[in-house]
Amino acid sequence: MNKNIAVIMSTFNGSEFILEQLTSIRNQSLKVDKVVICDDFSTDNTCNIIDKFITENELSDTWTLIRNTENIGWRKNFHQLIKNINFDYIFLCDQDDIWFNDKVSCMVECLVENPNIEVLTSNFQQFSKSDEILFTNNLENEKKEFFTWDISFYNSVERPGCSYLIRGSFIRDLNRSPLFDGQNAHDAVIWSVSCVRGTLYNLDQVLIFWRRHQSSATLNNNKLKVGDELIVDHCRTINRIGISRELSDSINYIYLDRLLDFYKKRLALAENGSFFKFMFFSIYNMNLFKGKKDWLNDFLYIIGKVVKR
Repeated sequence: MNKNIAVIMSTFNGSEFILEQLTSIRNQSLKVDKVVICDDFSTDNTCNIIDKFITENELSDTWTLIRNTENIGWRKNFHQLIKNINFDYIFLCDQDDIWFNDKVSCMVECLVENPNIEVLTSNFQQFSKSDEILFTNNLENEKKEFFTWDISFYNSVERPGCSYLIRGSFIRDLNRSPLFDGQNAHDAVIWSVSCVRGTLYNLDQVLIFWRRHQSSATLNNNKLKVGDELIVDHCRTINRIGISRELSDSINYIYLDRLLDFYKKRLALAENGSFFKFMFFSIYNMNLFKGKKDWLNDFLYIIGKVVKR
């Protein structure tokens, strides 16, 4: 199998679970060519655990640990990893999950056989801190079925970034965009751009145990927005749509321009605290909200501004 495979991982204070994740990467049936770990100025034992693992398993030729000299946050940390990686196949990796032993081989094989796929996601099984997990192969991997995430999923990220395999040519396209500047979640941008390009697919198999705990970035990201978090979130969405438009075909411009106009108006209404205008706007645009919670974020923010007047 033609392969030039890299794994990029962002870490921060992950000493409790990092060893399980490292072990599951090392135990892959198809070995990767490079693992790049960037630690975001951890204050616990994370770096020592990684260093010891690399040394004890004689991985220094292919595994690299980069230490940030200050904490820059997981968004910018992953962004700088993506900016500096140049491989044919790139896996995104969190610090606290566990990969099935055949995750790499199954997903790489799928991309090798299907050159139209730029980003491939997989199914996952959630588990918590207290669950006991045994390293395992996926016994259902005899039959590899996959399906496309069409444009109706553009604004709804259905898989976590840790389930992604990305073609290197896609990463190079993404890195050429001046709008790809690290303010957005990397996986949301990758999802959106590949979705609108029609090159985002899902391998319909569970290939990762996805750990959920209170400090998970994605868990905290799904809460109701508090204060100016809403304004920041709308600005990020406008940026993400801009990147998608820049890197997609003109056939999708009408959809993206409508969505861009929707978010710019939401941002203006929220900043101005225009309650009645927002309610009128909602009636005619409810289908563009991602769900009730998405609408409720704006409603509560605007109500809060009205009460403070």
